[in-house]
Amino acid sequence: MIVPLNITSDLMIHIFKAIIPTFSESTKAKLPSESEILTKFIKPGADSIAWDELVSIDTKEDVYFDTIKHRVAAVSLVLADYNRDSECESLAIDNKAVWPHIYESIINLKPADIIATIGSQGFLSIPLFHSDDKNGHFEFLRLHIWDQSFAGYIDKEKTHMFSIHCHQFHAQSHILLGELKNCRFSVIESASPTDHSFFEIVWNSIEKVNQKTSNAINTGTFVLVNETAKEMYAANDQYEIEAGEFHTSTVSDDCTTATLFLFTGKKGKVERSYVVGPSEIENSIVNRKETIDPKDILIKINKKLSQNE
Repeated sequence: MIVPLNITSDLMIHIFKAIIPTFSESTKAKLPSESEILTKFIKPGADSIAWDELVSIDTKEDVYFDTIKHRVAAVSLVLADYNRDSECESLAIDNKAVWPHIYESIINLKPADIIATIGSQGFLSIPLFHSDDKNGHFEFLRLHIWDQSFAGYIDKEKTHMFSIHCHQFHAQSHILLGELKNCRFSVIESASPTDHSFFEIVWNSIEKVNQKTSNAINTGTFVLVNETAKEMYAANDQYEIEAGEFHTSTVSDDCTTATLFLFTGKKGKVERSYVVGPSEIENSIVNRKETIDPKDILIKINKKLSQNE
């Protein structure tokens, strides 16, 4: 398919800089420099490259150039979709366009190159893009995957116990594969004791983009919780979560689901985020397994999406 998108030198470097944090610490030193990226992908005298021309460049001789090419292609589509005029549908995310480049940007890497963790909400998270200039310009794109093969890594009781949560930044989710149920909640502080309280998450990790260990600490603030909406989404659907809005995202046990989840400060930010948990619990430690090799599940998803074409 032809994608009507031009990638400027500035955008290329912006995306490249934001790709670097998504690699493991040991891999970052192996990546090409900014000047090498521009030399490889932008012709002399030019200040941009067409998206279709970028993806046609042969980069198979170097796994990191190949990864960066495909990651830039995928991320540029997602950002173009998020920032597009609501009346312009031409750049809406198309799974057939974006997924192959997400897949190719990961599948040829070594497991030690990849940050891939299963967190407290029960899904595998792979960071794809992380930009934070500390001045309110924050964007963080992750690939989220739910699959029954992760069951051995998940404490289902704890996941359910702390499933209602909010995010500090506005979020947009795009469904690549499968189905997902999103429930929204009204959560109001209560002066009287209730069954639920706000919990704050405290992180302990050397990795900035996918934390290793978290501790949910009871703030002592009681809350009243009421479900306000229940929504079902399938492949190619999108939904948004406002900053500070409480929700849960769940899938059925027999369903493999993959989503692109983009956090951004452009549409809102709150001072802090919370999870909701049982009032009688003081704290709960959640351990994340950092050594997950995601290649088997990526191959499974790629096969399913190829069959759907």
